[in-house]
Order: sequence, then C-alpha cells, then structure tokens
Amino acid sequence: MPVEEEVVEPARHFSVTACLVPICSLYGAAVTTVEGIGSIKTRLHPVQERIAKSHGTQCGFCTPGMVMSMYALLRNHLHPSEEQLMEALGGLTIGAACSLAQVKDILAESISELPEEKTQTYRALLKHLRSLAGQQIRNMASLGGHIISRHCYSDLNPILAVGNATLNLLSEEGTRQIPLNEHFLAGLASADLKPEEILESVYIPHSRKWEFVFAFRQAQCLQNALPDVNAGMRVLFKEGTDTIEDLSIAYGGVGTATVSAHKSCQQLLGRRWNELMLDEACRLVLDEVSLPGSAPGGKVEFKRTLVVSFLFKFYLKVLKELKILVKQFSVPKVDSHQPLRDPVGRPIMHLSGLKHATGEAIFCDDIPRVDKELFMALVTSTRAHAKIIGLLLQYLLT
Repeated sequence: MPVEEEVVEPARHFSVTACLVPICSLYGAAVTTVEGIGSIKTRLHPVQERIAKSHGTQCGFCTPGMVMSMYALLRNHLHPSEEQLMEALGGLTIGAACSLAQVKDILAESISELPEEKTQTYRALLKHLRSLAGQQIRNMASLGGHIISRHCYSDLNPILAVGNATLNLLSEEGTRQIPLNEHFLAGLASADLKPEEILESVYIPHSRKWEFVFAFRQAQCLQNALPDVNAGMRVLFKEGTDTIEDLSIAYGGVGTATVSAHKSCQQLLGRRWNELMLDEACRLVLDEVSLPGSAPGGKVEFKRTLVVSFLFKFYLKVLKELKILVKQFSVPKVDSHQPLRDPVGRPIMHLSGLKHATGEAIFCDDIPRVDKELFMALVTSTRAHAKIIGLLLQYLLT
C-alpha cells in the first residue's frame, strides 16, 4: 500500500518593521530580533560585525533594520546575488490598494527619514503626485489601478519604469514578481499579469549614490489636466566620475503606451556627461521615440520639441548635481608622517558602531528622567579666540 509522507515546507524568513506588525499577526511565527542574533556581551553575528567595521552604520535605530534585512536574506538565500543584496538593503514596498493620497504621504515620510541619495525616485514620484488630478481623485484612485491601466498619459509609470520598480503578483498558485518595464507597459503577454493574478504590491528600490532621477511634465494647467508629454529619466554614474554606467529614459503622451528609449540609452553607456553626449542623445532619442501623425492628442511638432526639451533639462539638472557631488565626496589623504597615535582623518570604526549594529546603543531619549536632573548645553562665545577670565554662574542658577 502506498505510504504518504508529510511534506514539510522549509521555513521562510521575512524582515519586517516591528512597530508596524500587530502581535496577533505573529500567531504561529517565530520572531527573531536584532538582539537575538548577536550582542557585544556574547558574540556578534558576521553581518553586525561587518556593517560596523566597514563604516556602514548610521544610527542605533536604522542600522538594526539593515542588519535584519541582510540576516533574513542570508537565511533564505545562502549565496545571494548582488541584485538580491541591493534589494534587501533598500526599497519601499507599497500596497497596490493604497490610494494615491496615501502613497503621497508614504513617500513624504520616507523622504524625511532617509538620506537624500536614497530618495531620488521617491522625490520624482512625489513631485508628480502633487499635480496628478485633484485631491478628491487622489483620495479614491489606487496605485495599483493607476499602474495596471497603463494609460499613455500616466504620470507615475514613466518614473516607476526608469526607477526599476517591481510588481508583486498574487494568485492561488503563489506569488511572483515581474519588472515594471517597457515590455509590461506595452502589454506584452510574456511580461503581463495572468488572468488569475492580482497586483498585491509595488516595490520601489532606493536610489544609490551617484544616481539621479528626475521627472518632467507639460500640461495646459497645473492640476486636473492630462499632460501633453511627461517623462521619467534616471542616470547612474561610475563612482567618482561623470561616466554613464546606466541610463533609462521613458516618455508618456507620445504613443499608445509609455515609450522607453532603451536602444538610445544603451548606445550612450560609457559616455561622459558633456555637450557631445547631449547632442548624440537628442539625435538618438528623436529617432527612437518617433511620433506618428496619429499620436494621442495631436500637436506632433510641439511634442517633439518637448521630448528634446525634457532631455536638455535633465542634462542641466544632473550636471548641476554632479558638480555638487564631486565636491562633497572629495576624500583627503592621511599624511604619511602623521603619528600612528593620532587618529584624526584615519578610517577608524565609530566607537558606538557595534552597539548600533546590535541594537544595544542607548540614547538620551532612552534614559528615564530623574527628579532635579541637570542639563548641559553648548554655549558659543560671541568673540573668537577670546580668553575666558571668569564665569558668572548666578545667572544660570536663577
């Protein structure tokens, strides 16, 4: 007689934000905290040790989240790829049923909490959300509906496409992910949802250092008007240079769907960000993004002008940011004659780095107040290089 063996599925690990998870939703789950994988009092987990000693800590609140994201990835994938590492460390997943008003609030909150270099895509999306339709429509329209409709005038799809967003799909068979790219926006069957699938959420990765994302829109009025042309553009440079490593450009309003200038972007890889590149880019993009006489809304010549105009604006904006970034990231060298005991300028691990990585760092706000406790504040002098000859403490005690 046949013997049925019980099939035990392997455990799956998810990194979550503790304050957003109701306790009741954890029924039947095992919870591992950052303190549970390693501590300065016992033994550090390799992820905690590396993020501290490689100068990757930020603070005692966000660093534990990075540690647990990487820990969960390693538990699920023993040998993760570089793409999986990048995805685990940064990104924003938004439910497809969220209204555009909610998406606007989520993006604004993320921008206020994250370093500017990680929020390039979020800022571009937020810029268009402020002018997309009116408040009443934004309160009711969902992110998923906006994406799935794939309207040629969509203000968000060009930005999501160049920002490498991923669509998380759900069906009775399970879950799967597809990229929100030119194939999906064109409605190709190989890159589309199956009839039995629904869009569960949208993953939008963080931008990276030396990466810039901008959005452009031209309409008859600021709100409650479809754009004549809109665009999302992203460029990634090789670190410390103006050499293009990756480039994405997408336009809306110039065809029956959002149009990607993929071939043009591929030909510009490895080029320096200068006027010669701009001239070549304008020629390539105009050839690839051809507007037929039957283009939506007509005004073909006007739209061709906007296609080039947006590209020129993108070039100028990136050029400005690039000059600022090059100044910001100049790295001074330590003098070879500097004594070894002098730590100034040396790549030394932050004193609290290990505590940041283990969640054991204690901040002033973590310490309960004590009756009649004293506070200290830094007081600057009104005169430079002055000699302090006395302190009048009676003014402080009254």
